[in-house]
Amino acid sequence: MGEPNNALNVYMKKPNRIRSVLEYYLGEKLPEDWSFEPADGFYAVRNSKGKLSFRQRDVIRRIKAGGYSFWLGLENQDAVNLIFPWRLMEMDSLEYGAGIERIQERNRAENSVYTEDDDFMYAYRKRDRLEPILNLTLYWGRKRWKQPLSLADMVDMSLLPEQLRELFADYRVHLIHMRYTA
Repeated sequence: MGEPNNALNVYMKKPNRIRSVLEYYLGEKLPEDWSFEPADGFYAVRNSKGKLSFRQRDVIRRIKAGGYSFWLGLENQDAVNLIFPWRLMEMDSLEYGAGIERIQERNRAENSVYTEDDDFMYAYRKRDRLEPILNLTLYWGRKRWKQPLSLADMVDMSLLPEQLRELFADYRVHLIHMRYTA
């Protein structure tokens, strides 16, 4: 996480700034009962050789508005990154894993009772739900970012027969061009 990302994190500490980014992207006002909770977005992972390394989100906040609750990840980019869709998917996967761990810890702390439809071994009940993670990428580069804007842009789909292509799970990047001029 470099200086531009640190600056973004400091700037986004005020709720009205995160709100304005979302409203700009949506093109409409958010509900008045808007609130957010900060989160660290720092994840420890092990590579294939067992070495411990880290991943860190630029900004992640838990948003509550209009009776809804979700996580919003903001990523700061100043150059086109050819593996960015995969990096974003990895960050979301790590946050979903952290969400599952929070549910499991809560279920264990509450000595939850499990039914045959629940997964006792993983301390996860059928009614447990993760909060969705939404992402916006603030792109500051002067050149237009054309590709890759999804995992499919990184994959050679011609290697698959047509009937298997629908099994592919794509992952999209939602980009806001902050400085682009035509």
